[in-house]
Amino acid sequence: MNAIGIDFGTTNSIMSLAYPEGEELKTQAFFDKETKLPHPSIVWFKGDKVVVGQEAKTHLNTYSDAAGNRFIYSIKANLGDSIRYDIFGQDYRPYQIAGEVFKHLKSYALNEYKSFVKNEISECVLTIPVSFTGNERKALRKAANEAGLYIKTFIHEPFAAVVWYMFKN
Repeated sequence: MNAIGIDFGTTNSIMSLAYPEGEELKTQAFFDKETKLPHPSIVWFKGDKVVVGQEAKTHLNTYSDAAGNRFIYSIKANLGDSIRYDIFGQDYRPYQIAGEVFKHLKSYALNEYKSFVKNEISECVLTIPVSFTGNERKALRKAANEAGLYIKTFIHEPFAAVVWYMFKN
């Protein structure tokens, strides 16, 4: 079984996979293939189409003031809040917008890294800031559910860094 980890960031997000290869456990991070960087956590509502990641970031300055376009970024900062976004007459909660980022990560991993991702991705471990409240955690669970992901557990970001260090050494 593959172990999927997600670092959902305010600015950028990334998904990684741990998988067995022989007697070793290998890891693969799913960076944007063009930029070789994590995926920007930007959601672009382009009429009735939703675009996430590098393409949204690339067009942010060009289309942000143009009719029929709406960009949402740094949504992580509003998780757990009762804020609602009116996007072309449709009501969106922060978790729904964050869910678009999760959908993008999952889809990208499944489409671009077929050699690593052999099974459907349905469960994940998610890093979170130490300061995240219960409401923010609930919102993250809802966002993950929007993408068909079940969060097995949360790992605080400083602890995740220690795990990585120990795993690599």
